[in-house]
Amino acid sequence: MTDSFSENSKSAGFRRLVLYVSGFDPQGAGKYHRIYTQEAKKQCEVSGHRIEVGKRTKQSPDRDAWQIEAQIEGQSCVTDYQFLRWDHIVREHWNASHWHFMYIALYANWLLFKQGVLWRLFKMSRPSFGVCFGPAVVVSGILLAALGLIALLLYIVSSQSGAAWILASSGVISVALWGLWRLSHHAEKAWYMGWVMRSYWFTVKQAKRQTPSLDTQLQAHAEYLIHALRNPAYDEVLVIGHSSGAMVATSLVARACKTAPESMADQRLHLMTLGQCFPILSFPAHAHWFRAEIAMVAQTLGERWVDISAPSDHCCAPLVNPMQAVRALGTDEHCTSLDDSLGAINPKILSPQFSKLFAAEEYAQLKKDLFEMHFQYFKASRLPGWYDFCNNRRISAFIRACCRAEVSA
Repeated sequence: MTDSFSENSKSAGFRRLVLYVSGFDPQGAGKYHRIYTQEAKKQCEVSGHRIEVGKRTKQSPDRDAWQIEAQIEGQSCVTDYQFLRWDHIVREHWNASHWHFMYIALYANWLLFKQGVLWRLFKMSRPSFGVCFGPAVVVSGILLAALGLIALLLYIVSSQSGAAWILASSGVISVALWGLWRLSHHAEKAWYMGWVMRSYWFTVKQAKRQTPSLDTQLQAHAEYLIHALRNPAYDEVLVIGHSSGAMVATSLVARACKTAPESMADQRLHLMTLGQCFPILSFPAHAHWFRAEIAMVAQTLGERWVDISAPSDHCCAPLVNPMQAVRALGTDEHCTSLDDSLGAINPKILSPQFSKLFAAEEYAQLKKDLFEMHFQYFKASRLPGWYDFCNNRRISAFIRACCRAEVSA
């Protein structure tokens, strides 16, 4: 492992462009700018470097931006940080109804089970399988208990017992039903089941190509990436996708590859996917189009694509090669030219090793919070380490070192 900067990044005034794609989150750029500003300040206390985050500005309906100036190990780095929006699409698909949550918890899992995705996820990562399938188990248990109570009430009423007994029983059963209803609400919010299932439900529809507004947005982002690569002022262009945004980021790079393949050969371009859940989108049989996009990006970028996921993050598919679905199920007829080289191409698969970035007690507490662990990829650590999202120069150096095969998982 190396902490040194690449030769290209040692020059004064190293300038980079980051195109960031958030996960399935109805909150937009304001939230992520606030988090970045807060976490960069905390990370500076750990690393001893200086990082200044500028104000957020709206560049277009598709993008918000802020600038980051850093002085790290005596070298300067200026980052134009562009937040690629799709939060408005998330809000369009974010049905807040609790009944809808219960419906998708059952139906989405049924579809994933029928397509063999759940079984593959179970073999890849049982904790991740539990996060995906757990909501269906909880909702099924609550519904079965509610049906049992209703059946008991109907039996008591039909048994011609005394009115007082029927009234008392009705009261007790009604309270029990209300308790089950409150329990289901608690499970949705306290255990993040609502967020997980809404994200997976969108991914199920995405696999079926039932999200046309996302397709339109992806093309706009792809065209902006092509435009950015034509700007010689940047020493690096880094596309970052987190969680469901990892799949979105991969798709936008793939569309850029189709539109301007010559631009994608630019060695300044890198893709970094964080906390990805590729199997949910890539393993359904009808998602051959997405497997084709994965193969195209892997073939074009090779190890300029770095995929980082933590085994302690149960909301992702940790250390699962995105190419696994491509090799297992193949792509569509439009990508047969990729087949000969599929065995040789892979992104660089790494763990951020969160356990080394915190004291043992702090790490134990972090692991208990499903949500915080999944968002740790772009938050400050308590101890210095190679993975330092806010330290732009270090991340750049690390990705370049990966491309030179100097870093191992």
